[in-house]
Amino acid sequence: RKINAKQMVLKFTNDTNVNLLSQDPNLSPYIVKQIFKVPTNSLPGYTNSYNLSTQKIEIYKITDEVINEKLVSQNQKLTEQYTQNISMLDFGAYLNSLRSKFKVTIKPNALQQQ
Repeated sequence: RKINAKQMVLKFTNDTNVNLLSQDPNLSPYIVKQIFKVPTNSLPGYTNSYNLSTQKIEIYKITDEVINEKLVSQNQKLTEQYTQNISMLDFGAYLNSLRSKFKVTIKPNALQQQ
């Protein structure tokens, strides 16, 4: 059955600030992920889910986006650390591939002389 928008009135309750890093007991990680996928260039935006425990469809209305500059700074540091770790892992994988293709002899004395 199709529902015409004129046939339905939606009342939204429980205004909540959703933070990607926080654990809201009322929102599953799946819903939080869906909320953050909603484009913010034309708000309000909407997403929905089916609540198994209540057997109801829940509709979420996203009204605005607030950027927390403190979190942006924290995320920048984490991104830099992550990038550095990935670079080291990539370099290690590259060295291992070279070692598997060519005979490698490590001479500790030669390393100490430099």
